[in-house]
Order: sequence, then C-alpha cells, then structure tokens
Amino acid sequence: MKLLTTASIHFADRLTALVKERGPICAGIDPRLKQMPQPQDEVAAAKWGEEVAALLADKVACLKPQIAFFQDDWTAVDQIGIASMNNGGALVIGDCKRGDIGSTAKAYADRILGFSSTVNAVTLNPYLGKDSLQPFIDVADQTHKGVFILVKTSNPGSADIQDLKTDTMGMWRVWEHVAKMVDDLGAPYIGKKGRSLVGAVVGLTNTVEEVKRCRELMPNA
Repeated sequence: MKLLTTASIHFADRLTALVKERGPICAGIDPRLKQMPQPQDEVAAAKWGEEVAALLADKVACLKPQIAFFQDDWTAVDQIGIASMNNGGALVIGDCKRGDIGSTAKAYADRILGFSSTVNAVTLNPYLGKDSLQPFIDVADQTHKGVFILVKTSNPGSADIQDLKTDTMGMWRVWEHVAKMVDDLGAPYIGKKGRSLVGAVVGLTNTVEEVKRCRELMPNA
C-alpha cells in the first residue's frame, strides 16, 4: 500500500527546507517506562510518543523515536509518523542503528523505509560494509526518504574502534574511512539543494577539529 501522503520531494531538500524554517533541532522520543506515570506499559509508551509527536511536529525539523523504547514495535513508530503528518510534518527518523546483509537488510529496508511506512529516515551501522547499506539506500531513493550512517559517535567507547589508525591513506582513522564511504555512497543521490539522502551521525561532543574534518570528508552529507 502506498501512502498518499508520502512526499515526492528529495529527502535532503525537505530536511534542508525544514531546518531553514524551524532551526536544526531533532527531538528524541524515548519513553522510558520507569520515568512515566502509571500505567507503565508498552501501550502507554506508544500513546505518549504519539502525543509528543503531535505536540512538536510543527515546531522542530525532525522527530527521532528510539525503537528500543517502543519494544522494537514499528507499528507504534508509524503512529508517531501519522501524528507528525497530521500536525506539522516534522520528518521522522527511526533510530534503530540497523546493520545486516543481503535479503535481511532488504527486508529491514522495505519495512522501515517502504511506501507503507511513515518513517522518513533510519540510522544505520556501517560495520558490515557497503553491501549492508546499499539496500536501505536503494529503497530510500525509491520512496524519497533518507539514511543516516554512524560515522563519529558521541559515546566514550567509540574511540575503541573509530579512532584506530590504519596504515592506508596517510594513517587515516577508521571513522575517516567510514566518512569517505558515506560520501561515496551518497554521491549519486544529491538533491537540488546540494545535500545527499545519505547523511551521517556525528556527535557534537567530538572536537571542533573532528567535526570540521567530517564536513571536509562529507561535503554533501
């Protein structure tokens, strides 16, 4: 089933316009059950997420429900997307950091980014390489949606792998190779406003130099 409300505008063009209009805020929706009033259950969490989406959908550029806090229930996340479409149209980023290969990656991509889903973009883990990411990019290209690939994350343990130096390309760190991969993957999918539907996750707890280096390696992300 194809949603009639699915926009036919390039994802990055839509995002750029919303950021220009509303600012760069992406509001996380993470219903931690122990911090919620009674009843503390999955149904209440889903309803809370939907109501938050309705409240913020005309005020921010993006909403980012973390799937773990919805018991991995994409139906609940779809309700957030519907609430957003009905109340202002903030883009919905499904934060699940998926990463798999072959038919499994394609199945994830179809469910999360297909025409029948109200999610506009998804976060992806690049550890399995390009062939784990391309199925998501292919579906996103067809449905005018987007992906955000983990490049330089904010958690302290990210340095365990991301900051390791390689013996290629002038001793680049692992995250720099990932950034270059993001740029390569996104090159064929650049919108009219100069940004690709392939984006990157970069924690702003990183240094100014690291963030600047990310932009240097990913000018269109």
